[in-house]
Amino acid sequence: MKEKVLVALCFFLIVGGKLSSQTENKTTGSFTIEWEGGTGTGSISATNGKIARIEAVKGNVRIDGNAYRIRNASGARLECFVDSADTKIGPEATLIHVEAPQGSFSFFLRDVNRNTPIYIPNYKVTVLPAGDGRCYAEVEREILSRKSRTKIERIETEPEVSFETAAARARRSNVPIWLGMGRDIRMFEISEELPDGTLEDKLIRPIFSSSPVVLPETAPSALYYRYALGRGVGVMDNIARHLDEGVLPIYHSELTDDDVRYHSVSFVSLEKSELNAGNVQGTHFLISDSRSGGRVFTETQQKQLADIQAAIPPADEEAVLYIRTEIENEGAVPRYAWIKAPRPAMPTNNLYIGAAYQFDREKGFSFFSEDRVFCISTIKGKPLCNEELAVLLQPGERIEVNFYIPHEPVSRQRAEELAAQSFEKRYEACRAYWNGKLERAARIHVPEKRIDEMVRAGLLHLDLVTFGQEPDGTLAANVGVYSPIGTESAPIIQFYASMGLNDLARRALNYFIETQQENGKIENYNGYMVETGAVLWSVGEYFRYTRDKEWIGEIKPALLKACRYLTEWRNRSKKDSLRGRGYGMIDGKVADPEDYFHQFMLNGYGYLGMKRMGEVFEAIGAEEAESLQKEAADWRNDIRESLERTMALSPVVPLGDGTWSPTAPPWTEAPGPRLLYQQAECFRSHGTFTVPDAMLGPMYLVFCEVIDPAEPVSDLLLKYHSELMFQENSTFSQPYYSRHNWLQAKKGMVKPFLSTYYHTMAPYADPGTYTFWEHLYKLSPHKTHEEANFLMETRWMLYMEDADTLNLFRVIPRRWMADGDRIELSGVQSYFGPLNVRAVSNVRNNRIEASVRCDPARKPACVKIRLPHPEGKKPVRVTGGTYNADDETVVVRPFDGETEIRLRILNIRIPENPNADDTPYAPTKIACRIADAASVRNTKIFRKFAPLFFVSMKNLVGRYLLFVTGLYFLAAGIVLILRSSLGTTPISSVNYVLRLNSALTLGTWTFVINMLLIAGQFWFIRDRMTRRDTVEILLQMPFSLLFGLFIDFNMVLTQHLLPPNYAAAIVLLLAGCIVQSIGVVLEIKPRVVMMSAEGFVNYASRRYNTDFGKFKVAFDISLVTVATLLSLLLARRIEGVREGTLIAACSTGYIVSFLNRRILTRATLRRVLPIKGI
Repeated sequence: MKEKVLVALCFFLIVGGKLSSQTENKTTGSFTIEWEGGTGTGSISATNGKIARIEAVKGNVRIDGNAYRIRNASGARLECFVDSADTKIGPEATLIHVEAPQGSFSFFLRDVNRNTPIYIPNYKVTVLPAGDGRCYAEVEREILSRKSRTKIERIETEPEVSFETAAARARRSNVPIWLGMGRDIRMFEISEELPDGTLEDKLIRPIFSSSPVVLPETAPSALYYRYALGRGVGVMDNIARHLDEGVLPIYHSELTDDDVRYHSVSFVSLEKSELNAGNVQGTHFLISDSRSGGRVFTETQQKQLADIQAAIPPADEEAVLYIRTEIENEGAVPRYAWIKAPRPAMPTNNLYIGAAYQFDREKGFSFFSEDRVFCISTIKGKPLCNEELAVLLQPGERIEVNFYIPHEPVSRQRAEELAAQSFEKRYEACRAYWNGKLERAARIHVPEKRIDEMVRAGLLHLDLVTFGQEPDGTLAANVGVYSPIGTESAPIIQFYASMGLNDLARRALNYFIETQQENGKIENYNGYMVETGAVLWSVGEYFRYTRDKEWIGEIKPALLKACRYLTEWRNRSKKDSLRGRGYGMIDGKVADPEDYFHQFMLNGYGYLGMKRMGEVFEAIGAEEAESLQKEAADWRNDIRESLERTMALSPVVPLGDGTWSPTAPPWTEAPGPRLLYQQAECFRSHGTFTVPDAMLGPMYLVFCEVIDPAEPVSDLLLKYHSELMFQENSTFSQPYYSRHNWLQAKKGMVKPFLSTYYHTMAPYADPGTYTFWEHLYKLSPHKTHEEANFLMETRWMLYMEDADTLNLFRVIPRRWMADGDRIELSGVQSYFGPLNVRAVSNVRNNRIEASVRCDPARKPACVKIRLPHPEGKKPVRVTGGTYNADDETVVVRPFDGETEIRLRILNIRIPENPNADDTPYAPTKIACRIADAASVRNTKIFRKFAPLFFVSMKNLVGRYLLFVTGLYFLAAGIVLILRSSLGTTPISSVNYVLRLNSALTLGTWTFVINMLLIAGQFWFIRDRMTRRDTVEILLQMPFSLLFGLFIDFNMVLTQHLLPPNYAAAIVLLLAGCIVQSIGVVLEIKPRVVMMSAEGFVNYASRRYNTDFGKFKVAFDISLVTVATLLSLLLARRIEGVREGTLIAACSTGYIVSFLNRRILTRATLRRVLPIKGI
């Protein structure tokens, strides 16, 4: 009996233990939900749990099982109880679904917490633990009292991000550089022994597109070459890299090895012929595809490829990598330099495993066999006498070492002919070739040198890997190492079109038309099923730019076939069982992850492509337009229905401001954002958990026009993406796959846009060569999808279309409008045709000016141009449009195809809450004249701040009197410096020499030279003259006359002032410098007129896009040089230019700075003089 009892006890213990382990996290749960207002019916349900009961705690609510009905608008409070609740960490946790008329949502039961209540202000609802007596209003007050902010709100309160601030904390990206000729797949990759790499020497890799070159001597291994300069890898980061002219694919690398500097220039050209457009034949796109990653050929395409390969004869000349290294001893004693010529080797660190080769010391040839020469090496124009060499250089001595490396080995005869090629001629021809490509494109100029260069360099980087036969063959717009992809090639093609390179864009689109499959599908890369819709979208974008009806007519059958393919694909999902979960949506994968679902990105591109085709076919008058437009509209409705339903079932997540936000899944089958791991699965890839949600997720529905950027759901998507999936407002791993910065640009979110722009670009692009990595973990180099997206973001920053409106400079950095800076768009393409836009900042003189011109036949109805003052000041007068102070834009409506815009900024600080009744200024004639300007009178900024801007005539006269006083002191100082007999100032040096050699007075010559400088200013603005510039320049004339009179008066006044000795001359010189400096300060402070010399420098620097300070230095040096030459010519000796000239030039700036900051400050002058505005 005892044995039976023991057995029974053991049985119950074992079974009970199992049951206990299965239910330890299955408990009952409860929560309270309260709405502030609203009526209607709804229900509450659970996944991984069961709603046991619902009780009405507050309000007129009727409960019927899991359903409820709120009968009045005073609010309602329910208490809910859940059985079998799972609140553990991990998958399959209990998710509560609330359907409500105010907005349906879901939440994890485990997330209900007293300290961080679920508070959704959009729906006026809060969820609290059961027993928490706080009402909605109390929860709202408590959360608002914390004054927490979302990440985007924090960005809005911080200074604008710049490249420098982003790069200071970002990853460093040194990217191997690719060199080639464009169209031709024969290229070279160069890597160096940089701090973030693992190389011991420099590495050269010949490639066909992205495929390695495999020679008989190296098979089965790829061909690499190693070479070395300097003593070796040391403790210093001593290699600097940049592109020729900052933009051309000609590579400069400078190694500093103590006193010895090695400056290398590398580029690719042809073996025999000069590099020019006529001599580059290119490579057939199918051959380039066969050498590029990811391309999947159909059987038909494989046969085409075989036929093409069989028909193409061997190349009659090789592509050649030309390298010249200039080695210079910059030390004071002799120093050795070290060189190692290229040799074949594997890229394994510390190993030189490669094919057998020889080095010909008499010829400097490196070769596998007698007729297989792979490198020609020379030093000082003669053959390199040994593969490794030490050379003693005397101080200042410079030598040149050349390496010529053909893409594949050549015969000895061809090597000897190649050795005779002039490096200089090849170099100049290469520069001309690439500059010619830039000249054929539109021009974008921005003040930030790095961005200005990256735009032009980026265009050439795209061109470098756009392969195809010239002059008119189909082009493969490769995305770095990969063959063209409908989505990833889209920004490349669209940037070509934006830059007016319509021929390149059309030929690159022809690639997808020619590779279309029989059923209409466009899918070439690795099973990416998103390509068909993306290609149709790009065709539509091209048509918006060009209105190329002829080409559309040619490819119309292919476009219709693609649309039919999408329609049939969509029809397969029109099942009632898929209502709200993928009905009428196509299913498949969009990128590398094998996620075959009804993805929002996939359907966004499909809908957008269909919509563009409806637009295009309507424009060409095709009968299919109406059916395509209806199909697109139905598709959009189906997507939105599924989005609304899946968002209601997707869990809310917390934001930084204490609120909670609804979310959306990446596809309709998912229960919510995949990175929340509601299901037991493993999917992390590409260095992040965020791939499905951030890079391939629902944000695409805004970009693809399924959701309008003005809809609340677009704000919702942006906010929770920012909180959950961004670092420094940039996506992980492959940030340019995210579409949120397009949305930020569209919404005019300046600081968030710039945060994303710079935080993404800084770690992605090489700081010297501007080449981009693929992925932040550096998967592959020269990724043109990333670079093209950066270029398109720059385009959106500068100009962006919105229906019938053209937005200009909507999200540019404020600092781009610093004094003397300009932004210029010359011939860029838009939906409204070619654009020519120019904005110039002259904030030193309180002005910002802009002009906009486009084709009148295609002009937008409205132009909005944002012209932000660098310090945030607002204009008091605007001509050419209506000013909106909230977003700093000038609105021109209607726009007739051309406009000139001028902002006049008054240099006063506007208080936070100005009161018109408190202003001490009375209206005057000048103020009333400003008030009479309709364009100002009708703006909010004028009505709000007008009383603060009234400047009395008394103050204006006082400022001019102060300016004239400054002119007198300036003239007196110049004369005192002359009387020292130690030379004159640079600005008066020419005048003085002419006075010594003629009968005219110094004042007369000063006036004559000033008139010439004024004429020069008119010449600088001859083709962009504005009324304001004309008035400013003409105002210089009477003051130039007065200045000349002051000089002559002081010359007479001091005619007996002669220093008795050298010491007295120095004292007189310094006194003159001080008096002159006082004059400069008093001349500048009133800010009324610019004298002719400064005006000349100002307009010249604007004309030639040169820094004012640098141009001023060059101008002063030029004057002294001219004075010296004139003196030698007229007097046969140097007069007027002595040590005093140098002392005056060097000291005046420091004295002016001291007086301006310490003595004659604005505060001091205001106390002494009753003049406002100084």
